[in-house]
Amino acid sequence: MHPIHSSNIVVYGTGIVTAIPDQATVQLGVVTEGKSAQAVQQENNNRMTQVYQALLAYGIPQERIQTIEVSIIPQYEYIDGNQQLIGYQATNRISVQIDNVDHIGNIIDIAVTNGANQISDIQFQVADENQYYQKALQAALYNGSQKASTISHTLSRNISLQPVSIKEIPADSPALYKTYQSSFSANAAVPVSPGQLEIEAKVKMIYCFT
Repeated sequence: MHPIHSSNIVVYGTGIVTAIPDQATVQLGVVTEGKSAQAVQQENNNRMTQVYQALLAYGIPQERIQTIEVSIIPQYEYIDGNQQLIGYQATNRISVQIDNVDHIGNIIDIAVTNGANQISDIQFQVADENQYYQKALQAALYNGSQKASTISHTLSRNISLQPVSIKEIPADSPALYKTYQSSFSANAAVPVSPGQLEIEAKVKMIYCFT
């Protein structure tokens, strides 16, 4: 590894490539409330089972449906300055992986029709993110080399054509989120537009003045 000294310059290169998402993950939930813990939990289980079966019938593979939360929480209210138990809230949330983003609206509609009342954290992805990242990395290297060339010309100093050190800087994983509230109409498929993702690569490059 070459030591950094006064004759070295450090530049940072950035490359960004856009991609149209082709996969998605969405969280679907059932929240129920009532006076009896047992009745609330039973209603919640029944509704989530109906949602689950409807997703399977639509063609979602079982392994792509994952439970991420099951809870029942007592609900309290202050009455005349005293805390009193007024009921219970049961929550069951699942994460659904979707291979075709064109089906998201239909899947949300099916879930709501069958009892889901909490839709959140729709995350879009690309199946082959690596191919886009490699293009972004090439752009980052070119961007860094152009910066080094600009510095060299501006200072009237020659630099080596090849950097003495290149370090890849981890970038945040690309993700596009949309969060929805629980008020949905079951009469039509929910319109969901995936937009575009930005896949970013960053590098640290060290050049030596000659």
